This record gives sequence, C-alpha cells and structure tokens, in this order.
Amino acid sequence: GALAASAAAFGGLSAVLAVSFGGLGAGLVGYKVARRIGDIQEFELVLVDASPGPAVTIGVAGWLDGDNDSAWAVWDPALRQGVCDPGEVLALSWESHELRRLGTVLSTYIKSQAVSYSINMVGTAVIGAAFATLAWPRALLGAAGWIDSAWSMVQIRADQAGEELGRALLARTQGSRPVTLVGYGMGARVVVKCLLHLHAAGYAGQGIVETAVCLGTPLPADPHLWAAAAQACGHRLGDGY
Repeated sequence: GALAASAAAFGGLSAVLAVSFGGLGAGLVGYKVARRIGDIQEFELVLVDASPGPAVTIGVAGWLDGDNDSAWAVWDPALRQGVCDPGEVLALSWESHELRRLGTVLSTYIKSQAVSYSINMVGTAVIGAAFATLAWPRALLGAAGWIDSAWSMVQIRADQAGEELGRALLARTQGSRPVTLVGYGMGARVVVKCLLHLHAAGYAGQGIVETAVCLGTPLPADPHLWAAAAQACGHRLGDGY
C-alpha cells in the first residue's frame, strides 16, 4: 500500500524531472557519428542502465581485453551498481578493434615481463648481476616497436573521439540533464579532450558536465591543460593514478 504509493510517486516525480530536463526521448542512446570523423571507424553510445532520474553517466574504456570484451561489458558491472545518482548509464563504444589490439599488446607485454623477471632472478643467482643489467633493456627494446604502434594509433583516435563527444554534449543531445564522465587509460584521455572541447566553446560549454573522473590518464601534468579541463566541470574533475 504505502510502499507502492511511495514508489509510484517517486517514479512519477522522476518522469516529471526527466521531462523538465529533456531526459525522455533525448538522443544520446544509440548516438552515432553520421559521418566519418578523422580516422574514427566506431563511435556509439550504448545503454547500460535506464534507472529513472535526471542524471546521465557515461563510461569510456581505455582498452578491451580479448575478442569478447566490449564497452558494455566493461561498464555494466562497474557502473550499474556503483552509480549513486539515479538516471541513465551509458557506455561509449569507440574503436573497439583498436582497443582490443591495445589490450592484447599490453597483456602480452605484462606476461612477457613476468617471464623475463623470473629468468632474471635465476640468471642473477647463477651468472651474477651482469645478466640482470642486460636482460631488461633487451626486453624493453624488443617490445617498444609493437607497443608504440598500438598506443599511438589509439591515442590519435582518443583525441578525435573526445572532440566528437564534446560536440554531442555541446549540441545538448542529452537535453539539460547533468552529465558525469568516467574514463580510464585512453578512455580518460577521451574524457579530458571532451572537456577541453567544451572549455574552448566558452559560455556554451559550461555546466554541461557536472563531474568527471579520470583514472590513469596518459596526458602530461600540464597545469594549464588540467585547469582548462576542470573549468568545464560544474562540480569537480578528479584524476587518479
């Protein structure tokens, strides 16, 4: 009785708020680029959770692990239960092929380093410190080429994806709802580039993003860059390593 009435009232209030903020029917879900943007082959916002409420949270992955991994699979367990504010949770599906390639490269490199470390420990005990001095540079030099190739490719696409996300938000595709952006690795770079695009738009870009969280962002610690990105956030920009 009372519980059902309260739930119905909350649902009705959420619907009213969503309409007021432009939430119902807003076009972020399924948003795709209508044209090719630079070298970007894939850019789409997919729905993870559709809880009632005005807020919008967008997760941006920085790499994918294996052929079966996807933007949705990354953010479904991470954001469905972790988001406190009710509202839509979306995942930005961008350049999945390149992100899987980067994930494979990073995974292979980490595994090879673990093997190298084991050999290194044995070699140090048997041959001496000279073996350790030679083993690490050789492993790093051997991996540098294929890591750099995958990394550089995704870095270029991340910059382009960030600008496109900024354009989508600047066009108020999400209505007037408060937006939270969460990204890790190259996904965090996408978030920062999006914020810089909004900052460059001046007054029109202010107040669109309420909060942004960036984890392991591959960007320099330039105070001017981070200050500009933070100014695009209505509440807070958090960066963690």
